[in-house]
Amino acid sequence: MTDLDTAIQRIDSLLAESGDSLPTSAERLARMQRQIERSRWLLADLGITMPPVILVGGTSGKGSVVMQIEAVLRAHGLRVGTYTSPYLQTPLEVVRVEGRLMPPDAAIRHIDRVMESVARMPDLHYLEAWMGVALLHIVESGCDAAVIEVGMGGRYDRTNALDPAVSVITTVHYDHMRMLGSSLQEIAHHKAGILRAHRPAILGQIPDPARPVIEAEAEAVGASLVDSGNVAHPIDLTAAGARFDYHGEGLTLRDVHLSQTGAHQVANAGTALRALEAFAACHPDLLTLDADRIREGLKAVRFAGRLEMAQGRPTVILDGAHNGEKVDALLDALRDVYTYDRLIVVLGMLRTKQAIADRFARIADHLITTTVPVYGKPSFTAAELAHDDAVPIDDAGEALAHALTIASPGDLVVVTGSLYLVGMLRPVWYPTADVIAQRTMFPT
Repeated sequence: MTDLDTAIQRIDSLLAESGDSLPTSAERLARMQRQIERSRWLLADLGITMPPVILVGGTSGKGSVVMQIEAVLRAHGLRVGTYTSPYLQTPLEVVRVEGRLMPPDAAIRHIDRVMESVARMPDLHYLEAWMGVALLHIVESGCDAAVIEVGMGGRYDRTNALDPAVSVITTVHYDHMRMLGSSLQEIAHHKAGILRAHRPAILGQIPDPARPVIEAEAEAVGASLVDSGNVAHPIDLTAAGARFDYHGEGLTLRDVHLSQTGAHQVANAGTALRALEAFAACHPDLLTLDADRIREGLKAVRFAGRLEMAQGRPTVILDGAHNGEKVDALLDALRDVYTYDRLIVVLGMLRTKQAIADRFARIADHLITTTVPVYGKPSFTAAELAHDDAVPIDDAGEALAHALTIASPGDLVVVTGSLYLVGMLRPVWYPTADVIAQRTMFPT
């Protein structure tokens, strides 16, 4: 066991079982309020003073928007830190500076510091501790700006202990309903909690039932809403990426090349660009947008586990779609972007997510279901997910091996249903030891 493994085990000791029982509304609220209180205490205890922050929330697309904003800021010469969750292969992924994962020696040092705080507040949770580690690394690295992904909801999320210069809500849809509520209005209430007085808030694809809730919050706190729902228009979608036009507040771009594909990623890019316009207006000392650098940044974006092509012939796509909205985006891409002879799907899901196996069963030539064992998170078994002619294989590695065995060169294999499943299988192509050693999700 390495020193890094030992340090990670110390934070792992803070993990807690989530259980199957549904909390009452009062219990949910108390848990969430306590989380934001602990997070504020932790930032103060660590003495963290952040650079300007763009805080990105929403049901879907927030991770991609973080990566797109980061890429464009870096193309403009800024030193940028990001914090995202969950990770796929190693906890070191949760924080990146200059596009590189946190090095093991820094992780050990920051974990030691955070565990000193845990000794003073023993009920600090696992995710809060990792946020502390990530923010320590961003601050120590002297970043000019930070792009932070909200974990769950927003109003009581650990990341809302920060004071963003720009807030972003990408979408509002059904997810995490055990904690956020069962209606779009309830979920929107949580998302809208990241708005700040006299600061811009960028809205992506917001459904009609959710919009009045966000508008009321903006009026109550004095935030300025900026709509990005119709600013980016796809020209072409291929497996290699997308091309689109952008019409923003003061910026118009034609035929922009995005390394990611799918209409949903074009929409995400529109939201990212509107956020960048707002950030440039707030911080002209840091950022003056340049069309060539925007193009350079968006062409360089890579995001593991989101329509990620792991290999060709047969093509293997890794996509962690786990709610209805994300599955819609994946199915649209399979229809509009990819060509193949047969579709082979390897599917595994957590029990807390919507049951979507039947949607894949309708379009897949072969559906292979598997089990995703995650500590503290109950999952469907392979047999429970299996429909009709589906093949249940409990072991995820064996399920993938079966898919590759039956696949011909012209077929498409899609691994989906959970980011945890993608994280379990991605080392087949990118060994975790190489990811850590080279500090990139795409080691050579």
